[in-house]
Amino acid sequence: MKRKLSERKRAENKLDAVWRSKGKEDARCEVCETLPPEERVNYGKLDPHHVIGRVNRTLRWDLRNRCWLCSTHHTLGKKSTTNDSPWFLAWFERNRPEDYKYLVAKKEILSHRTVADLEHLLEMLNKD
Repeated sequence: MKRKLSERKRAENKLDAVWRSKGKEDARCEVCETLPPEERVNYGKLDPHHVIGRVNRTLRWDLRNRCWLCSTHHTLGKKSTTNDSPWFLAWFERNRPEDYKYLVAKKEILSHRTVADLEHLLEMLNKD
């Protein structure tokens, strides 16, 4: 028997979907874009990557906590972002310094959002 999703879980799933898709049509691998042309990966698929992991509810749906990456830089290559790789955090700090400072400042703040808060956040993400 299939369990009915709670109101909170439905709102979180909607937020996840918007966070994953917003701006994808114009996106490119942010790491590849900073490499010399001969070092870029010929990617066909882009993944949205949480700089600060999804378990951090304060930043989970924050677009400044998202980085578009090709599959090679996200999970498949030698330089992938798995396991909080130090090279990626150094790359992020160097290439998006304002977002890096913002995320470092916010990552320790605990957020206890209500379902109404989640619905408002969804409204804000859908606005643009």
